[in-house]
Amino acid sequence: MFNLSVIMKKAHAIARNIRCKKWSLTYREALSQGAKQAWAAARAAIAATPVAESIESRLVAIGGKAWVAGDKNRIYFNNLAELLGLECEFYKTGNVSCALLDGKVISNSKGSNLFRQCRQGKVWFEAGEFHSTGMHEDNAAAIISAIKQRASI
Repeated sequence: MFNLSVIMKKAHAIARNIRCKKWSLTYREALSQGAKQAWAAARAAIAATPVAESIESRLVAIGGKAWVAGDKNRIYFNNLAELLGLECEFYKTGNVSCALLDGKVISNSKGSNLFRQCRQGKVWFEAGEFHSTGMHEDNAAAIISAIKQRASI
């Protein structure tokens, strides 16, 4: 965080400069002013450094795709089945032959319905909020919860 040695060296350098300009001050008074200036500079340097990644950069890091158009700035998620924990195997006809949700076997009908919602639905992040369309509210809530957990939001 703060390097006391560097701050105090800077404080002494400032005190020497102050003392050269104002002989009426004692070195102790000049050092006090120098320390105040050195600490202010150190605090400003810490404040200027980014403390944590922004939410948007964390969402992009877990697989979100940034989309900007005009005044709209969104992050879309395309891997909804993966985020929901849905795994499906298909027959050659395209029908579901086996479906797992979070590692548990579910019916092929339910797996097909969830897969269709994940393929046709959309989940995005905009203006500090998550939004969804084209899927059941419970499934959207589960996907958004998984996104928040992965991104540590």
